[in-house]
Amino acid sequence: MSDPSPNCAIVLQFYQDDGRFSYYCEASSRGWQVQPNGSIRPPSRSRIVQISLQGFPDSAVFAGFQVASSPGDLPPESIHWPPLPDGVTVVSPTPYPPANDTTLVGPLVLDLGDQSRRFFYRLAVVVESDPEQALHWDDPKIYDDGSE
Repeated sequence: MSDPSPNCAIVLQFYQDDGRFSYYCEASSRGWQVQPNGSIRPPSRSRIVQISLQGFPDSAVFAGFQVASSPGDLPPESIHWPPLPDGVTVVSPTPYPPANDTTLVGPLVLDLGDQSRRFFYRLAVVVESDPEQALHWDDPKIYDDGSE
């Protein structure tokens, strides 16, 4: 069975020199809004979101993903791959979560089912050429379907 086509394909760029994250919508169905800070607003309740990763100047990989109903409910950064809330599923890559806090090359494809609420998410990356494998967490981002 093939992965479902994303309703929105987002590219996350990580700039290693200043530890900055930036997001842009590479392709989407009509009506999607993706802010440069990573906040997302879809036009409908049924959606698949794909997040790819580009690192500059060196390649980066996903090292953590967290989702919660408010920024204060996000787990500590030491928990890289906590269980996802009901209604949020990782379609690819599998298996998810990765064993032993390993990294994911990506893209990260999320099935947000029939969500009818707002939630916050944050991603962590590591730069592949970094001998210390330092973890870089982005600030929490809003996923808002506009129902609240």
